[in-house]
Amino acid sequence: MLFASPGIDVTLDYWSYDFDDVIAPLPQQEVVRLYDEGYAGNQAALNAVMGRVVCPGGLADGSCVPGDIERVRIDLINWPGIKTSGFDFHLHGHVDAGPGELSFGVDSTYTQSYELKKLELDGVVYREQKDVVGLLNRDTPIAPPLPEMKTRASLGYRWSDYSLIGWANYISSYEDSNVAWTPPELLPIDEWLTFDLTFLWRFPQLGFDLALSAINLTDEDPPLVFFEQSFDALTANPKGRRLKALMSYRFGGGS
Repeated sequence: MLFASPGIDVTLDYWSYDFDDVIAPLPQQEVVRLYDEGYAGNQAALNAVMGRVVCPGGLADGSCVPGDIERVRIDLINWPGIKTSGFDFHLHGHVDAGPGELSFGVDSTYTQSYELKKLELDGVVYREQKDVVGLLNRDTPIAPPLPEMKTRASLGYRWSDYSLIGWANYISSYEDSNVAWTPPELLPIDEWLTFDLTFLWRFPQLGFDLALSAINLTDEDPPLVFFEQSFDALTANPKGRRLKALMSYRFGGGS
């Protein structure tokens, strides 16, 4: 914690993890790449992967050209590991303001690195060591989409039996890592900024509260990504603006 005072707290955390023997699927595209290299004359690559590649007739003997591959067998393996680090920032506070109380907050995560250790199996290198932070990673089974920065900030005001609070949600831009198939103009994935708003009306004598919320208030579309669903479902939400009403009741009557 950096400092604390009545009504305000701030923390900044640095985190670093080193994972060994992470279980994940073998990358299919790398099996195909090595088979292609093997068919072109790299015998070590062919020997390493031909048992995973099924040719016409159900053969797995490296007898077909790469364009005739029917299936690729993918197993779960122990990847050498991941080293990742970053920072978490938290700020929250409240101060008296006029007849009520003003509250504010920021929670943010910055991923500094997400380094995949070199993947070597059966005498051949499937993946060189690489830092994949800031990438979509759809061709990397061991890594999720990794925008560098995710932040949620809030500002609210509470007075009498009412509260009004708004949130800003920000995800930084990142990049499609599938450079072989994605058009160059679609490699960058745009940053995404949305706003939420909630109004709360308390009825303490009756024992219930009424909340009205707008999620994605400005109806922002998720950033465009070059594959079937056209957005990154692990990072963004395609639902657009949503309006919600909620009533909660405390059994036992008013307070």
